[in-house]
Amino acid sequence: MGNSSQNDYICIIADHKLSTDMKKQILIFCFALLSASLFAQGFRQAGPSDWGNFKRYEQANAQLTTAPLVVLMGDSITDFWYNEDPDFFTRNNFAGRGISGQTASQMLVRFKQDVVNLHPKAVAIMAGTNDLCQHMMGQSYYPDQTILDNIVAMCELAEEAGIKVLLCSITPCAHYMAIPEQDAGSRIVEMNKKLKAYADSGKNITYVDYHTPLATAELGLPANGSYDGIHPAVNLYDDMERILTASIKKVLKVKTDFYTLSADEAEARKLQSDEKRCASGQPMTFEDMVERVKTMFQGGGRAPAAPAPAQANPRSQLYAGAAKVDITPEEKDLPATSQGILDHCYVRVIAFGNGTTKAAFVTFDAGNADARVAQYVDEHAASELGIPLGNIIYNGTHTHSGASVRGDELTSRVWGAVKQAVANMVPAKVGYGNGECHLNVKRDLFDPERGTWWEGPDYDGKSDKTVAVIYFESLEGKPIATYFNYAMHAVITGNTDKVSADFPGEAETYIESRYGPDFVASFASGAAGDQNPLYFQQTFDLRDIRIADYAARGEDISNRMPPGGQGLDRSKPEVQRLLGEQERMIRSYGQILGEEVKYVIMMMRRFETEVTLSCSRKTVSVPGRRQLNGGGRAGYAGEYEDGPDVQIGLSLIMLDDIPVCGVASEVYNPIAVELKQKSPYARTMMTTVTYGFGARGGGYMPDDESYGAEVFEVLGSRYKQGYAQSAVVNGLLDMIHEATHK
Repeated sequence: MGNSSQNDYICIIADHKLSTDMKKQILIFCFALLSASLFAQGFRQAGPSDWGNFKRYEQANAQLTTAPLVVLMGDSITDFWYNEDPDFFTRNNFAGRGISGQTASQMLVRFKQDVVNLHPKAVAIMAGTNDLCQHMMGQSYYPDQTILDNIVAMCELAEEAGIKVLLCSITPCAHYMAIPEQDAGSRIVEMNKKLKAYADSGKNITYVDYHTPLATAELGLPANGSYDGIHPAVNLYDDMERILTASIKKVLKVKTDFYTLSADEAEARKLQSDEKRCASGQPMTFEDMVERVKTMFQGGGRAPAAPAPAQANPRSQLYAGAAKVDITPEEKDLPATSQGILDHCYVRVIAFGNGTTKAAFVTFDAGNADARVAQYVDEHAASELGIPLGNIIYNGTHTHSGASVRGDELTSRVWGAVKQAVANMVPAKVGYGNGECHLNVKRDLFDPERGTWWEGPDYDGKSDKTVAVIYFESLEGKPIATYFNYAMHAVITGNTDKVSADFPGEAETYIESRYGPDFVASFASGAAGDQNPLYFQQTFDLRDIRIADYAARGEDISNRMPPGGQGLDRSKPEVQRLLGEQERMIRSYGQILGEEVKYVIMMMRRFETEVTLSCSRKTVSVPGRRQLNGGGRAGYAGEYEDGPDVQIGLSLIMLDDIPVCGVASEVYNPIAVELKQKSPYARTMMTTVTYGFGARGGGYMPDDESYGAEVFEVLGSRYKQGYAQSAVVNGLLDMIHEATHK
């Protein structure tokens, strides 16, 4: 059903020639029809089955033990009101039922649930500013008469239920920040005249005029009373409280005074808000907001189709979509040393947003994210998809057996997947959970048999077993994607010399097979710099075979290791058996890890449909070192001199209360553990081997305590001891603080 049909159904209600019984029948029909089949314009706000966002106040309505005296129905101006002064609602027995970005037609479809069924004495209706903005942008078709008809329908529903109506003016706004070149002030004045005329036309409705006392000569909000030109600051809400309660006392014939915020307290709170916004670099004026919108969407100050173009809200309806693309090269393009393709490699994309901004996870079944591709996607996603620069975390699964198509072909495939993921975005909800998987083990070992350091399972070593899972599904419950994080090196199939996504790819495809062909499961490599698979004996046995074979040819490789399976005699039955076991092992690991992810998803009980979203990138610099000696893979003391400073790329996607932290390095496990322990958010995760946006990094990043280990990761690290761990942990904690204290 298109917009015109939807508005036709709604507007029938306003025909005063219809009988009361006929109106009731039409209302019942409209509510059933709308809740079953309506959709929002362009970038849908709350999904086909929840276009009106019935779920927003469903729980709050059920928890009410007494009827509220007054319900305030509205959009973000009403929504934010409660945040600025909750005492105004709780101490007066008022119920706030504002939803950011909503139009009058959306308020109408939820009016029975959020107003009539609560049995208040009165309702204060404030609607229309989003309708006007969307119509002026050409985003939706909302002529003035349609807006008026939908508001009139709400008034008539209230009257039918014996609820007094306070019809509120649209608050002043000279220009909407998404379209600052257009005159919104005059349009609002004209709409308010129509609202007042309806209220004055013999109806038992009281018109509440916020506009006249608040408007400036330019028909906007005063500069000291709004940060964005549309939403009142706390000092103006104080004025609105006095205006509204005066009307409520008159309508309900109440003699006692209502609580309102004092003028002095309102000014004090406004000053505190000013200081916080200024300190965190948030926009302070309408002009600042316009520039922010331009920067955010790269669209000349005009936001893409979204639920709240005029009422941008940090907490808004979540949208999510996903896509994946095969990047495996053809066998004819593989190097001569390759033994073929064991399994395919993909790039997986999970895109999400909240109407204010968008972000994405882009995961390569590869050792690292491709920097050239990331640069291209960054640039084009900002200009074409509304994903601001810095809002994408690119990571490799860190498979040591991956391979991909090259150059422009890889760029084209990845960019296509990103575009498809954004196109697939639908209203969604997100859940988070932690599981546990005992598959990893610390791999830096002092081997008593050799009497030296070596790579092997240190069963007593530090090893975080957490499986962190972010899960997206549609509002109807259809699975969309999961982003799961675990700390273990993907090195099982390295000796096979076959193209493979290793255990991460097996886990990804195993999970995807459970949730359907459109579902995307993306593996994020946790802090696995010192973590190997627990069951890794085939590799150790193959290493011993290779050392013996090389020794028979007069070459000592006991303290170094040629890449892949170079030098293995693959005609030997024992070698064939061990290589075959490696191929089976990745399926075993993938299934076990995948089962834990599925279990975590199954046990999720709490989901968020409205989220905040804040993203950032930062480069930190730490002292570097240069190794002067070499003695092989392990078991000798390294000698160093001071080297150039090393840059570390840090990323953050703060999805509501889930900080996903990216580090462009191979990080030792205790560093991530320290971050999670110190983070104020229990759902913190660290993704490593991420795109460093130009920061070169220093290879492996040992924690400070591990620098005494004479192993290849520590010996070859270019990070000087005592700096990188604190720089990463404190740098990410600072980014989390900045993201949540704007």
